[in-house]
Amino acid sequence: MVNTSPPRIARAHPGISRNQLPPSRATSTHPRSTRGTNSLMMKLPLSLLAVGCAAVLAGCDAASSVTLTQDNLDKIQDGMSAAQVKTILGAPTASKEEPIPVVGGTKTTYTYTNSTGANVVIVLKNDTVQSKEGTFPEKK
Repeated sequence: MVNTSPPRIARAHPGISRNQLPPSRATSTHPRSTRGTNSLMMKLPLSLLAVGCAAVLAGCDAASSVTLTQDNLDKIQDGMSAAQVKTILGAPTASKEEPIPVVGGTKTTYTYTNSTGANVVIVLKNDTVQSKEGTFPEKK
């Protein structure tokens, strides 16, 4: 006797139709399946790209808005807080924080640079200015 019925396809849930499954189980879970692709997964890379671009552009804006002058550097005094430094010079273009061995506490180094070649370094110990130095290009 020859079997003329169509071949049976193995199903993950025998006896249950696709319509009876909850929405999370109604789509294929096979790794190469594109059926039921979640639109969130398609939008996620674009969202991450947009956030990354915004962060880069915000960083460029912060660097260009820093006013590095000898007058502003002179306003920075030993003992000032990091917030006071940021009020005068803006957000640093680079910041490095490291623990102070033996005595404890934190050493933070703010570096400010701009397109004219000015460079300012502020060193803070436990959020208090300890030293400052700056180089400014000669005006022509």
